[in-house]
Amino acid sequence: MTKKPAAGRAFPERALPVPKTNARSAAQPDVEVASVGIMRAERVSDQVYRRLRQSILHGEIAPGARLRETEIAENLAVSRTPVREAISRLIGDRLVRELPAGGVEVVDTRAEMEEIYAIREALEVCAVGLAASRIDGAQLEELERLLATAEATSYLQHGRRADLNEAFHLTIADAARSPRLAALIAEFREFFLNSSWLSQQTEDDARKALGDHRAIIEALRDGDREAAETSLRKHLGRAYRGMGLERNAAPSPKKPAAKRSKKK
Repeated sequence: MTKKPAAGRAFPERALPVPKTNARSAAQPDVEVASVGIMRAERVSDQVYRRLRQSILHGEIAPGARLRETEIAENLAVSRTPVREAISRLIGDRLVRELPAGGVEVVDTRAEMEEIYAIREALEVCAVGLAASRIDGAQLEELERLLATAEATSYLQHGRRADLNEAFHLTIADAARSPRLAALIAEFREFFLNSSWLSQQTEDDARKALGDHRAIIEALRDGDREAAETSLRKHLGRAYRGMGLERNAAPSPKKPAAKRSKKK
């Protein structure tokens, strides 16, 4: 049995199990996620939930993987209770589903990316529209600082670029002065803001994205709501296409069939 550390200290670094193939023996774990230790200062179930959620969204736990309480608890050196609570929250997030025969598995969210993108776009456009009249000088300076840092960051530093991109968009969400809206935006951005997505961008895509950020800042500085919303829509659409995804185009209306003239 794993000896638990003293209160206030991190659990030793362990790894959650990650699926490599469906044909595995019962003795082998299903999933394996890098662990940085669980801290006592924060609720253990919250940390387990966040670790599992990020691992699922970042593709470290593959769709269809079974999440077993005992394996996760053992590898994180925690009891099964916080693991059970974390899995219950993931079910509520629609990232994990219960199986008819018992147990739970990771949902394949890739099939829902168009819907998730549409929700994200609606939330962020709403936020930038509100921010156009509510953003303050300090937040504008922070956006400028983030953009300058991103411009000086190598294209190959995908993780660093992801962090700066996330900070940029969440600063805009905060500037909307709506905590509930900001929380929703942060939740949906998790599906997109990670280094694995950004690594699919070309260097030209990355450069254009920074140009979009500049246009958004200028619109916010001018208090131009329409320009801010338009710039953000353009930016998100470019990012979506850069990840190799395309939104389904609305079907064009069918033309009425031409009436045949009756022969005399």
